[in-house]
Amino acid sequence: MKVKTTANLFIGLVVLGLTLWAGGAFASDPPQSDTITVTATNTVPPSIFTFDIAATAFDFCQVNANGSQGGPPPCPTGESIGPNAVYEVLGATNWTLTSTPTREVRIYNSSSVSTINWGTADRLSIKTGHPIATLCGYKTFLTNLDGFNTCDFGALLRQLNVDAGGQAGTLDLKLDVLVGDAAGTNTWTVQLTATGS
Repeated sequence: MKVKTTANLFIGLVVLGLTLWAGGAFASDPPQSDTITVTATNTVPPSIFTFDIAATAFDFCQVNANGSQGGPPPCPTGESIGPNAVYEVLGATNWTLTSTPTREVRIYNSSSVSTINWGTADRLSIKTGHPIATLCGYKTFLTNLDGFNTCDFGALLRQLNVDAGGQAGTLDLKLDVLVGDAAGTNTWTVQLTATGS
């Protein structure tokens, strides 16, 4: 009787084991999770935009309606036009531009400050030179303000792509002297503004 009970127990355990194995009761280890924190710091390159006029001053020296040179070189000689004279200096000084990132830049006349003892402030005219930009020609001293994407108002130059390598151009000046102008010294503070997008 005892042997039979042991045999039955053994057979029952085998059947139970087979049943559990067949039913998947012996599952794998439970899933495990872990985390990692990922960071990235975007060091956006600083925006750099510089505009520099090389010379801090320019002197026409002594001028008159005859167009004669009133001082030693590099004082310019004027051109007599009828009773009056025009003094023109191409490349009176240079300017440079640099930009990071690359921008399409325009330059305009934003001058307004002058001390006038003969003639008017607008006897001085300003233009810029550059080999590939769109140039707008001479603008009188008080013809100022941004022309945006046109040559209106004080626009001097537009559509110039400028990058970190930079661009350079000239500042050209023209002065009109008329018969009957009083003696004295005029001073103009020429201010140019460069802007872009």
